[in-house]
Amino acid sequence: MPGEATPNESRPGWRPSAGLVVSALVPVLFLVAQTALQLKVGLNLADEGFLWYGAQRTAAGEVPLRDFQAYEPGRYYWTAIWMWLARDDGIIVMRLAATAFEAVAIAAASLAVWRYTRDVGVSAFAGVALVLLMPVWHGRYEPAVSLGQVLVLAWMLREPGDRSFFLAGAQVGLSAFFGRNLALYGLLGLLAAIALLARDERRAVTSRRLARGALGCLAGGLPLLMMILFVPGLAHPFWKSILRHFELGTTNLPLPFPWPWAMPYESLPWSLNVSQFLYSMLHLMMPVLGLAVLARGLLWNHRIGAERPLFTAAAALSLPYAHYAFSRASVEHLQRAGAPMIMALAILPVGERTRWRLLPAGLLVVALAYLGPVDFHGTTLVGDLAPLTPGRWLGERTTCRDTRVGNERLCVADDVAQVIEGAREVVARFVGPGEAVYIAPFDLGLYPALGLKAPQWEIYPLFPASPAFEAEEIQRIEAARTKLAILSRAELDDRPELHFSATHPMITRYFGARFLVVNGTNLPQHLVALVRP
Repeated sequence: MPGEATPNESRPGWRPSAGLVVSALVPVLFLVAQTALQLKVGLNLADEGFLWYGAQRTAAGEVPLRDFQAYEPGRYYWTAIWMWLARDDGIIVMRLAATAFEAVAIAAASLAVWRYTRDVGVSAFAGVALVLLMPVWHGRYEPAVSLGQVLVLAWMLREPGDRSFFLAGAQVGLSAFFGRNLALYGLLGLLAAIALLARDERRAVTSRRLARGALGCLAGGLPLLMMILFVPGLAHPFWKSILRHFELGTTNLPLPFPWPWAMPYESLPWSLNVSQFLYSMLHLMMPVLGLAVLARGLLWNHRIGAERPLFTAAAALSLPYAHYAFSRASVEHLQRAGAPMIMALAILPVGERTRWRLLPAGLLVVALAYLGPVDFHGTTLVGDLAPLTPGRWLGERTTCRDTRVGNERLCVADDVAQVIEGAREVVARFVGPGEAVYIAPFDLGLYPALGLKAPQWEIYPLFPASPAFEAEEIQRIEAARTKLAILSRAELDDRPELHFSATHPMITRYFGARFLVVNGTNLPQHLVALVRP
C-alpha cells in the first residue's frame, strides 16, 4: 500500500501469520491481566449500578426503556446472555461480559493496525493504549463500538465498492442498538468518508453504492427496529426518550471544560497537574485532529483516504466523537469517546519511513498508564474504580474494605462499603416480603447489590422531571407498596438546582407527606424515610 509499507514485509524469515498473532495476543493478554487484578475491586453505585440493574432486569425478562430507564438495549442483552450462560446475575459476570465485548474490539483493532502498517510494535502498543483507555467497567461499550466503526470506514476508504458501502451503512444501524448517539457519530463519519472518496475519485461514489449504504443502514438497524415494531409497549417510551433530549435542550449535564492554560495548577499536587494537563490536551486533540485530516483530504491531499485509510477513518471519527467528550467534560467521557483519536495518534507517523514510528504509540501507553482515573477537578475516582492505578505508583495509597455485594465479595472504598452495609441494615429492619424500596438519585447500584426491584421507572433521576411524569412515578411507587425511601443528600456537581428536591419536587413532597424520617441509621449522607402507618 502506498506510503504504508514497512521493513517487516521484507524481513527474512518473518511470517505474516506471526505478526497477526503477536499483534492481537499482546493487548488481549494485557487486558486479561488487568481484569484479573481489578475484577473484584471497586464499585460505582451510580453508573455501574445503572448497567448492572438493567442487565439483571433484562435477564429476568424485562425490556430496557419500556420497563426501566436504560440506554439502547444492545449492552443489556449482551450481558443478559452471559448471565444466562453462567446462571448468575452478579456483578462479576457483568464485568466479564463487558471485558469480552472489549476484547473482541481490541483484538480486531490491533489486527487492523498490523494489517495497515505491518509493524508489530505499533499494533501491540496501539492495542495496549486502547486497553488503558477503558478502565471503567460500564464504559467499555462505546469505545468498542467506535473501534468497529473505524475498521469498517477504513475498509470503505481502501476498497470502495458495493460490499464496503453496504457494511459502512450497516455499522450505523447496528450502532443504534447500543446507543443512538453512537449511530449519529457513525453516520457523520460515514458522510465524511464519502466526501473524501468523492473528492479523490468521483467514480468511487455512485448512486448504486449510496443506495447500498442506505440499505446497509436499514439492515444494521433491524434488531432495534424489530423491537420497536413488535415488542408491546416499547415504541412509545423509545420515541419519548428521544424527544426528551429536545425538551431539555441537551444530551447531558455539562461540566465546564478545563482549558490547559486556565487550571489552578498552584493548588493541586504535581501528579494531578500533569494528569489534568494531559487530559485537557487529549480533549482538544479530538476536534483538532479530525478537522485537520478532513481539511487536508478535501483541500490538498485528495489521496489521503486511499493512501492511509485506517488513520483517515480514525481521525475523521474523532471529530463527531468529540461531541460526546465535550458534552460532559470529564475523564470518563473522554475514555468513552477517545478510542478513534488514540488509534489515529498511535499510527500517525506510520505512513512515513522514519525510525520514530513507534514513539507516538509508546508515549500514549506511558501517558494513559500514568493518568489513571483522575477527575478534571482534582478528585481521584479510585473509590469507584480500583486502587490498582498509577496513582499508587506515585505514593498515593488508597484503601478498600471487603464487602458483600449481591452474591459476591468486593473490595470497595470505605464510603461505598458504608452505604451498602447501612442500606442492608435498614432494609432488613423495615422491609418485608412484597414491599419495595425507593432509592435515588445516585445509589441505584443498591438495587442489584441487595437483590431489590425498583418501584419506579426512572432509576437514575438526574434531569428535571415534568409534573405529569412525576405523577406517573408516584402511581408506580404506590402500586409497588413502597415501604422505605433512601435519598442521597448530595448535589450533583455541587449545584443546588440539581438536588433531587429541585429536580423532582412532587416526589419529594410526596415522601414528606406520606413518610416519616428514620434517625440513627448508618447512612449519614442520606435521608431515610419510612412510610407512615
